[in-house]
Amino acid sequence: MRITKHTPILIVDAIEPLLQFWTETMGYKNVAEVPHDNRIGFVMLDHDGQTLMLQTEASIKADLKNDTYRGLNTGSVCVYVDVDSIDEAVAIIEKSGATILAGPRETAYGAKEIFAIAPGGFVFAFAHHQ
Repeated sequence: MRITKHTPILIVDAIEPLLQFWTETMGYKNVAEVPHDNRIGFVMLDHDGQTLMLQTEASIKADLKNDTYRGLNTGSVCVYVDVDSIDEAVAIIEKSGATILAGPRETAYGAKEIFAIAPGGFVFAFAHHQ
């Protein structure tokens, strides 16, 4: 398995109050949004090829169908890892004994992904974009 990119997902309470800072002040461009409960639940931002994602705590917990996991609270970070083979990534995750929270699943934006808890309690995702 080859890792091609990794992107932080900042877990936040609400995205709307933060957009002006990230877009106008920091110069990121809003390249994708996903709604959740009549608000923005997820946003992907780009600055010269560098990606940053923001997702609300409510949205990520709904995505993972795991609202009891405490490692996804506002102020935490999830790492989104793009790989060349999701099958190899799943095998590595399963062999490691990491706790799988969701997946493998196909997304509306063309990724096949899996979310898990890494040692130390951090949430991470492996994803292959087709």
